[in-house]
Amino acid sequence: MANRARGGGGPPGAAGPPGAPRRYRSSTHVELRQRRRGERRWNTSMETSVVDVPDRGRFEVLLGDRVVGLASYHVEGGTMALPHTEVDPSVGGRGIGKVLVAGVLAAARERGLYVLPYCSFVRHYIQQHPEELDLVAEEERPHFGLETADR
Repeated sequence: MANRARGGGGPPGAAGPPGAPRRYRSSTHVELRQRRRGERRWNTSMETSVVDVPDRGRFEVLLGDRVVGLASYHVEGGTMALPHTEVDPSVGGRGIGKVLVAGVLAAARERGLYVLPYCSFVRHYIQQHPEELDLVAEEERPHFGLETADR
């Protein structure tokens, strides 16, 4: 990962050989595993999963087998832009949006990408989970209102 200014060249929390299952801990435990060829699913403790659907440019959050939300994205260079998230109102108040964003950020971290949190929900999640702030390039943080307290 040549364009990331991090020690060791990999994202924080990444360990093990490429392609190996990886676990990340934040407020939501997320586990990465292969689902089908080219598709990855991030499982969480609530019978929900987050699936990358690259041909549609989005991550989907599933409750069982039902798609109940999505986060659109676009990757260019070493950055994943996150312009929009939405969750079906019928499942509101269950933390599905948080599960979705946690899965998306885990995927970005696993891939060694920075994120551009254009979506206000993603920005708010990062504000509430400062351990994820390193996913936003330091020079981009002021643009998203994510300045650090030491500035």
